[in-house]
Amino acid sequence: MLEIPDNRSGKVVQDALDKAKLDRMTIVIAHRLSTIKNTDVIIGLEKCQMVVSGTHNELTNKTGLYYELVTAQIEKEKEQNDEKDLEEKELAKQTTDNDT
Repeated sequence: MLEIPDNRSGKVVQDALDKAKLDRMTIVIAHRLSTIKNTDVIIGLEKCQMVVSGTHNELTNKTGLYYELVTAQIEKEKEQNDEKDLEEKELAKQTTDNDT
């Protein structure tokens, strides 16, 4: 299993995938939806059955499995960013308190 630790490494992997798929049919199984965002066709499976198919734009404009996954991932990223911002503010406050 490939685990991508950060966005910089993710870009390296994405660039390699983009290069490898030129003039070929490729099948990508992805954890991060951004990995498949620019593919020609996205197929969503549930209990081994195809439940959605289309492009990223098509699938995010109608409710269903892919839409729910994208929405959940966006919410998770917002929560993580909020937590990071809070930690940075607390660290800045501690630094300010220590200086006085």
